[in-house]
Amino acid sequence: IARHHRWQELVALWFPPAPVPLPRALVQQPELPANEISPPSADTPVVRLRKLCNELTILTDKTSHAREIADEPQFLAMVAILADPAMPLAQVGDYAFGTSWPHSCAALAALGKRPDGGTLAEEVVAQFGGWGVWQMAFAFAYLANVDANLASGAVLQHQAHWWADSPILRREFEIYFAALEAKGAAAALDLELVADTARHAGIRDFLGRMTHPFAARLAALLPPETPDQGTAAEPPPPATHPPPSPQNSTEFLASLGRFWTTASGIDRPQEPDAWKEGLAAARTAIDRRPMRSLLVMGDPLSGKTSFLKLLAGRLEKDGWRVFEAGASDLQAGQQYIGQLEGRIRQALDELAVSKKIIWYVPDILGMALSGTHQGQSATILDQLMAAIASGRLVIWAEATRTSAARLLQFRPALRRTFEVVRLEPLDAEETRPLAAALSKALEAELKIAIDPSFAETAIDAAQHYLSASCLPGSALSLMRVSVLRAGEAKGRRLVGRDVLDTLSQLTGLPRSILDGSERIDLAEIRKFFSSRVIGQDEAVSVIVERIAMLKSGLNDPAKPLGVFLFAGPTGTGKTELAKAIAEYLFGSVDRMIRLDMSEYQAPDSAIKITGGP
Repeated sequence: IARHHRWQELVALWFPPAPVPLPRALVQQPELPANEISPPSADTPVVRLRKLCNELTILTDKTSHAREIADEPQFLAMVAILADPAMPLAQVGDYAFGTSWPHSCAALAALGKRPDGGTLAEEVVAQFGGWGVWQMAFAFAYLANVDANLASGAVLQHQAHWWADSPILRREFEIYFAALEAKGAAAALDLELVADTARHAGIRDFLGRMTHPFAARLAALLPPETPDQGTAAEPPPPATHPPPSPQNSTEFLASLGRFWTTASGIDRPQEPDAWKEGLAAARTAIDRRPMRSLLVMGDPLSGKTSFLKLLAGRLEKDGWRVFEAGASDLQAGQQYIGQLEGRIRQALDELAVSKKIIWYVPDILGMALSGTHQGQSATILDQLMAAIASGRLVIWAEATRTSAARLLQFRPALRRTFEVVRLEPLDAEETRPLAAALSKALEAELKIAIDPSFAETAIDAAQHYLSASCLPGSALSLMRVSVLRAGEAKGRRLVGRDVLDTLSQLTGLPRSILDGSERIDLAEIRKFFSSRVIGQDEAVSVIVERIAMLKSGLNDPAKPLGVFLFAGPTGTGKTELAKAIAEYLFGSVDRMIRLDMSEYQAPDSAIKITGGP
């Protein structure tokens, strides 16, 4: 754009040159109207390239592969402009590595025709990790014809996770290999790639999907597979010094996250009968070759974490351990670019399947969206995909239905890589045995007596008043919090009223509303609201009737407790009545969130509510 005449006009406006005296004849020329002033004619190479690019883009809607555009007149004209020695090589490189794919393809084709085009060979190879298939096709043609000191398998260093799933790209690689073989090039790999053991399995799998013998020769140059990758290896020589202690071998992991410990007592997860089939299917995923990672999907508090902890308990006797760390743990404390990539590679070595360690990721969607920076376009999950697909790394993750849908939209390949387990919320009947088992565990652990009404009240209250969460998690969590809130009260028996006290503290709802055995005086409620909002008997009656319906248990647990629209002129008590409802039902006016819609007239103002775009 620096050579475009419009840009030069803007620069002239921002930084006007010193005035130069004009000849008298020019000064006396009459001025033309503004609508008759035409821009200066600019038939520069940049303008011609832009016009040809626009025409070529229209034609490519009906093309199926890159070589179809190679014979188009517009494309040939673009290549001729860029191959002209008058065009600076640096500018051709800008087009080749830019964001416009027609310019990029034409520039790559032009580099193969320029005598100085070979100087950009290493930069072309470095771009393979972020290019599309069409750009790669022209880049392969350039690399096959250029004279540069590059290994024939140099581009494999920049393999992305989606390469193995693209038959078109595999075909382009085979065409490239055929051109190298016809040229007499030998199979060779970069020393950096040979030393990068974390990428060997993914590259070996990618080369193994091709039929050209050149791919097999490149795969043979990789070091042999380790025993954890399914091949036999010679036993190591006798050690001349004692092996490192387990504490030293896990020091790096301990700095990132934590290992799960065996849950006992009140922390021990309960196993519903409905999970037996899912646990058995998840157990077989570890026994497969290659091993399969696991994605547990379900609503909030449906039991995703408990499901994985029960599975971890079954695998513990076989020597498996579970390590927990998320994307934020990997990124914490970064000081320079490239440090995150180093942590990921070290984590891959420490969490190898051969060490019988499973990586638990609390928020896999966050891992799929984070980790990119100016020099790295791949996310953290992208950098792990090759190891996960080959079975060298086993990941356990959990996600809500909404998060899982977004995740599979971003990374469709996860459907083939992960074993998906869907957990449905349990009903009250299925939750009762779990609540009874938890009551016994609480009694044994804390040495207190618990009445059967304690668990029953927790299930009923969670259904009616904690509808944003699901059973069994909402009821079991309410039981645990109630026991901890009651403390170690020796000799006192915990009953249903203790659950209601806890729920009243959590939600702010009055005990008189929560306790079905306690009567409420509607006249007193009416008096409370009438004293706060004077002269609005109709509105107060509507509020009192809704509270009575809530008390009787006739509300729908899947819907809000009440939805009201207060209409009237300014000063009639609309806001005051809302404050009174918040104070009566939830104990404080501070529990009311007020949104003044006059502050949200612009679309970008929504960030005040959502906290993000």
